Order: sequence, then structure tokens, then C-alpha cells
Amino acid sequence: MSKLAKLYQSIRPKHYDLLIKLSDNKRSFDGEVEIHFQKVGPISKRITLHSKDLKIGAVELQKQDKNSKSWQTLEVQRINLHKSQEQLRIHTVENLHTGQYRAKIKFNGKITTHMDGVYTCDFEHNGQKKQLIATQFESHYARQAFNTPPTRLPSATLSKLTAKPANPVAN
Repeated sequence: MSKLAKLYQSIRPKHYDLLIKLSDNKRSFDGEVEIHFQKVGPISKRITLHSKDLKIGAVELQKQDKNSKSWQTLEVQRINLHKSQEQLRIHTVENLHTGQYRAKIKFNGKITTHMDGVYTCDFEHNGQKKQLIATQFESHYARQAFNTPPTRLPSATLSKLTAKPANPVAN
């Protein structure tokens, strides 16, 4: 619990935009998330997010200028995945001060059959077997669907959640 409290003290999420694109075989997904957050606490060169069983692709980190409100792209020095701690650590070249930031992260993961992360649900309708893809966004499950700050605070919003098949077919 102390690690969770430590993460919470450094990042306060404000808003998420999330895209999940399902594979044709429904066994994996590609995703993109944009997280707007406030960095608080001491100066550091690292942002830490929760991540579990996701492969990380491109990462972009930006800081909002206090005066002009424009976004400045920061140089990412390296990205570390710590599986045992379920963390994604984004290291920067320059110091990160208190302020408004956004992280854009591309990732992919596996669709599971148990009820965590992104998972399948089998059911029968009018005598036909069907399947749907579902997710739970509680913080300990969401980290398997997308990279998250330590907890999704009630004040954080999710305005764009898009999940789509790789090759949609009209019926």
C-alpha cells in the first residue's frame, strides 16, 4: 500500500482519451491512451504509471507552459517496465516540475478469458453462441487494458472511449 500512496502523491489524473482496437481473432488488442494529469511533489525525472501485461510502443510526454498554455514535447530518455511492481516508468532528460502534463502512449495486450483487463464473455442468444469483449476499469484491472496513474480519481474524466474491431463487418 505504501507504493500506491507514493505514486498517488506524484500524479493526479484529470482526463483520459482511450482507443482500443481489437484484433481480428479477438485474442489481442492495440491501444492508445492520452492522459492529462497534474504533476505534484518534488522535482524528478520520472513519471510512473500502472501497467500490467501490456507491451509498450511509442511514448510521448508533454508539459503545458504556464503562461502561453501551449504544449512542449519533452525528451524521453528511456522507458522501463517493472513487471513485479506492475509499473511503467517514463524517464526524461530534463527535470519535471509541478505542473500540467499529458502522456500519449501506444500499447498492445492480450485479451483474456477471466474477468480482468480486456476479456471475452461467451453467451447464447436465440440459440446461437456469441461472444463479446468487456473490461473493468477499477484501477487494479484497468492497468491490464491501458496505462493508468495509480488510481482513477473521481475528478478524472474519460470523454473518449473507443473500442473497435480491426476490420469491422456490417451485418
